Amino acid sequence: MLDFQQKWKTKTFMYSRGVRIFLAVLALYSLFSVYRVYEKKQESEGDLRKVEQQTIVLSAKDTALVKSIDTLQTDEGLEAEIRSKYSVAKEQEQVVVLVEDQEKALSTSTPKKSVWQKMRSFFGF
Repeated sequence: MLDFQQKWKTKTFMYSRGVRIFLAVLALYSLFSVYRVYEKKQESEGDLRKVEQQTIVLSAKDTALVKSIDTLQTDEGLEAEIRSKYSVAKEQEQVVVLVEDQEKALSTSTPKKSVWQKMRSFFGF
């Protein structure tokens, strides 16, 4: 009989309202924790995609810089770079510098008229 009463007390305790509320709260807390971990996982995957894209861009820049360095290590590439940055010529060459004519540049722009001048020309005065 004692064994039966002991089982009955255990069942009564396990099915009591307080234990059910505690288990429900524990389950909700567990679900909330799992959801936070899921959000962090999604954020980490987004960061991983961004980093992969940056890696691709940086590797492209790296290859371009290596190619640029390789061309600068040759005499022709060095000469071309110096010529593009500075106006220099070899001993037997001549440099021609073209300058725009200032009069043509001024004549192509239209003079700005004030509001009163526009009204006078509209009415023919």
